[in-house]
Amino acid sequence: MKMKKGWKVWLGLSLSACLVWAMVACVPSGGNVNSQVVIIGDSIFALSGEIHNELERLSGERYRDYAVSGAQLDGGSFVTPIPDQYARAVRADGNIRTVIMDGGGNDVQVGARMSCSGGTVSAACRRELAPSLEAADALFAKMRRDGVENIVYMNYFFILDTSMRPAFLYMHDEMEKLVQKHGGVLVEPMPIFNANPQYIGPDRIHPTDQGSRVLANLIWDTLQAHCIEQGPGCVPDVDNGNNGNDPDPGPIGCN
Repeated sequence: MKMKKGWKVWLGLSLSACLVWAMVACVPSGGNVNSQVVIIGDSIFALSGEIHNELERLSGERYRDYAVSGAQLDGGSFVTPIPDQYARAVRADGNIRTVIMDGGGNDVQVGARMSCSGGTVSAACRRELAPSLEAADALFAKMRRDGVENIVYMNYFFILDTSMRPAFLYMHDEMEKLVQKHGGVLVEPMPIFNANPQYIGPDRIHPTDQGSRVLANLIWDTLQAHCIEQGPGCVPDVDNGNNGNDPDPGPIGCN
């Protein structure tokens, strides 16, 4: 099957980022590092690093980063799967209070592409994605057993590829159910990205720098609303969270 030009560019970027990732430490240098907060996931976090930069601006801290471009929840031949990223973080320092993550997009876009690109969520597509959902379920359960207090999962916004849209929406909804099952906190960027397609780059997959800053603000607003990593004096205000409808609404519920 001949790959489209955009797909080749995406794959090249992902593999290049993986090589860079393999040569650098996961604990960021400079600034105040909050080692009890860990980021895992894929290129939404790892490719440009702009989400990390904006989170540092908002929080005044750097978080431990293990995200890898091209990573899947299950499988993948070239990069560290997301559950293994978490395992690596635990080996480095098991005192983890909060995990901020995404995951599942590459399981659809790469791992299950042949079965899930027909414009419908077929039985074959569901079978192909089942191991990824099982891996996410097991990962969330392990985090809880390990004593992780806060699981903060950022769901997906990518729906521009019409042939893959049903599969992405299926994965989006199933991941939301798993987050709720394990008492995690959901960051939902889809409404604001649906309304602002300019936040997605020309590859039709990754956020622009502006889009990355919007995602970081949505994450930070969610942390504030749930008093996650906010220090003493924070009053939860989860009923008034922005739920992805405002890219920068300001502080919510924390003193």
